[in-house]
Amino acid sequence: MNKVVSEDSVRRSLQQMDEVEGVHWLQDSNYDVYAPLLSEPWILDADTSIKTLHGHQEGAEVGYNPHKPGRPSHTYHTYMIANLRLILDVEVQSGKQVASKAQLPWGYGRC
Repeated sequence: MNKVVSEDSVRRSLQQMDEVEGVHWLQDSNYDVYAPLLSEPWILDADTSIKTLHGHQEGAEVGYNPHKPGRPSHTYHTYMIANLRLILDVEVQSGKQVASKAQLPWGYGRC
């Protein structure tokens, strides 16, 4: 490695990128990292976490929140290769989308 760019430089570059194209690029880049591992047996582990929010943030809804009932929150659905603890994807959804049935199909057909 010859050079490390600053976080601000990366942030400015990514802001110029179209969101849909950026997500597609990121998923393809991540897939290139973990694709060789998928030839071995593995287990997909799905975890749901609740993040309490303060103020008015996009997508925040009052839902299941055992620590702060009645507060708006986001729900993070995290997908990982269990035995490697390698994160494959994280989906941020509203606070009402806690159950596993609220999870979107992961990987856009790659599972």
